[in-house]
Amino acid sequence: MPTRLTRRQFIVGGLSTIPAALLASSDILKETCGVEAPGSPLVRVFKDKETPLAVAQAFVSAPSTHLMAMYAVFFPMFMETYQERAPTEIIKAAEEVKNQYPRDHHRLDALPGVVAAHRLVTTNSDDEREYLCSLIEKGLRNSNREIREITLQNLITSGWPNFDALKYFNVSEAIFKAGDDLISSAAETDKLVSPLCLYVQHLAAYRGLMLTRSTQPPQLAVANKQLEKIKHLSVDMPHLWYAHRLAQLYEGVDFRSVRGVPPQRSEAIMGWQQLYEADTRLYELLQHLALIQYRNSFAVYLTAEGRDISHPEVMTEGQAQRAIHKGASVIQNFSLRRLMADVPELPSSRREKEFQQWLLEGWLDKYTVAHEFETTRQEEKALALSIPFSQFEPRTLPRVLLREADQEKRALIIDGLIAAVHFAMTLPAAYGIVNALFKWQFGPDKALQYAQEIKPHMHEIQELINEDARQKTEKLGEQLERQQNALGQPPAVQ
Repeated sequence: MPTRLTRRQFIVGGLSTIPAALLASSDILKETCGVEAPGSPLVRVFKDKETPLAVAQAFVSAPSTHLMAMYAVFFPMFMETYQERAPTEIIKAAEEVKNQYPRDHHRLDALPGVVAAHRLVTTNSDDEREYLCSLIEKGLRNSNREIREITLQNLITSGWPNFDALKYFNVSEAIFKAGDDLISSAAETDKLVSPLCLYVQHLAAYRGLMLTRSTQPPQLAVANKQLEKIKHLSVDMPHLWYAHRLAQLYEGVDFRSVRGVPPQRSEAIMGWQQLYEADTRLYELLQHLALIQYRNSFAVYLTAEGRDISHPEVMTEGQAQRAIHKGASVIQNFSLRRLMADVPELPSSRREKEFQQWLLEGWLDKYTVAHEFETTRQEEKALALSIPFSQFEPRTLPRVLLREADQEKRALIIDGLIAAVHFAMTLPAAYGIVNALFKWQFGPDKALQYAQEIKPHMHEIQELINEDARQKTEKLGEQLERQQNALGQPPAVQ
C-alpha cells in the first residue's frame, strides 16, 4: 500500500506530519537545504485554499509560476481532506467557477484530469485507478491544445521519482490508446508539437520508472513501441523531430537520481539555471526543452497572426492571441535567450527554416507581457528558486538520494539531511548521518552546534518513519555510521 507521508503534507509546513518547530525554528533546514518553511513563497501558493471552490478559483487565475507549483504539489489540504472524493468534488466546483469566467475554460476543463493524476499514486484500488485514468483520458482526448498540455504536465509530475511512484505509478491501457490518437493527430499539424513532446516526456519518464523496478510491467513494451512509432514518423514529418529528439535525450537520464530527472517542461525551463548548476549534464536536455517551448510559441504566433488558420479545434486565433503573451512572459522572466544563445541544427524543411529565422530575429521578444498574466519578476524568481518543486518529496528513497550525494556540497546536505530526517532507520544512525554531513560542510565546531539543534526533534521524526522504507535503508545507514566511527570523518557515499 502507498505510504501516507506525502509531499503535500511536507510542503504545507508540518500541518499534519512534520513537526512545525522543526521547519519553523531550524535555520539549518532552510538555509542549507532549501526546505521551504511556513510563510515562504511556495507555501503561500496554497495558503487558505482547502475547499474545492477555492482550489478551482485559484487554479483558473494563477500566474504561470504559481501554476507550475500547483502542478507539482497539488493543493495539499484539499487533497488530504477529500481523498477519493477529490475528483468528483472538483468536477462540481469547476462547473460553478465557469460562470465567473466567460472565456478560456481550458484550465477548468482540464482540472478533473489534473486531480485524478495526483490521486493516481495514492490509491491501491484497481477500481479507483480505472476511474482516475478515465478522467485523465478525457483530458488527453480533448482536441484543445492547452487542455492536453495541462493534463500531461500533471501526469508527469505525479510520476516524478519518489517512494510511491517507483513502486505504484501505473496507467491504464486507455491512456496509451489516447496517446496513440495524439501521435496520429500531431502528425497532421505542428500545432500539437507541444502536447506531443509532453506525452513523450511522460513516456520517457514512465519508462525510466519501470526500468528501475525489479519486475518490469507490461506497459514498458507499449511505451517502447510508441516511442519507436514517433521515431519512424519523424523521418517524413520534420515537426515530429522535436519529440523524437527529446526521447533520445531522455535515454541519458538516470532515474535512480532524483535531481537528474528534469521536471515537466514548463517548470524545467523556468528553473533551468539552478537545474543546470545542480547537474551540468542536463544542459543539452534543458536547451531542447526550451527549443520546444519556442517551437510551440512559433505555432501560436502563426495562428495569432492569422497565417495558419488550420485545425481551429486545436487552437483558434483568439486563443492564440491571448496565449502568445504568456509565452513572451516566460521568455522574458526566465532569460531563455541565454539558454538559446546557440540555435541547434534543425530539420531541413520549409517550415522549420522559417521557425529558425523567426527565432534568430527574436519575434517573440517584441510582444509585451499582458497585465493579466504578469507578476513581478521578484515574486516569480523567488518562487522559481524552489524548482524542482517536487524535490521536497519526503517519500524519495534515501538510497537514491545518497548514491549521488558526493557530487557537490550542497547536494550532499540536501540529500543526506532529507534522507535522515524523513526516513531515519534508527535514531543513532540518523543522528550519525546528520552529524557527519554537517562536519563535512561546516567543520567540527559548527557541526556540533547544528547537530544539537536537530537532536531534540529526532524522537518526533521517528514517529513518521515508514516501515517499508526503514527496512530498505537501515543497512545503508548502519554502514555509513560504521564508516564514520572508523574513519573519524564523513563517509564516502557509494
